[in-house]
Amino acid sequence: MNIDTFESYINEQNEWAQEKDCYDIAIFRCWIKFEKFLIYKFVEYSTKPFGSEDIRRLKFDDESHFKAFLKGERSYIEYMSKIEKLSQHIFKNNKNPFEILISDQNYSNVFKDLVAIRNYIAHESEEAERKYINRIFSSNPKRMIPVNDYLKSWKDRKKAESCYSFYVRGIKEMSKLIELPIF
Repeated sequence: MNIDTFESYINEQNEWAQEKDCYDIAIFRCWIKFEKFLIYKFVEYSTKPFGSEDIRRLKFDDESHFKAFLKGERSYIEYMSKIEKLSQHIFKNNKNPFEILISDQNYSNVFKDLVAIRNYIAHESEEAERKYINRIFSSNPKRMIPVNDYLKSWKDRKKAESCYSFYVRGIKEMSKLIELPIF
């Protein structure tokens, strides 16, 4: 997946969200596309050298070899958890392109927020709601508002950026840093 195509899709979703006032659906669509981008890059970086440098600690022959490793005895690969749990073992120290999702002070929080928002939108289960409240509203159920309303709210008191814009900006920045990691 090409970064320009990805960003173009995100921009289309922004326009759609503003037109339809459906920021929750737009952020969900952006997340799905971001997830696909992450999967594509995870497979690519795990099966091929990065530029002139090989950042891999573990080397896989090709995509099918890598997917067989990830899959194990399961029928489905939960890529997001694999990226979080295995990327540190697949890539050399200080050469993990996905480290920003896991331990970066800013981006890991954006990533975790987006996971909670995505899961609540997708499932609306009690567990997803609890995680949404814990993550977004500091475990205070009285502060909880629907996702669409939350995304339309201001990120801070300065009213410089909505929560939706903040998360979309985070998705774009994380994707650029994963596309061209700085080691």
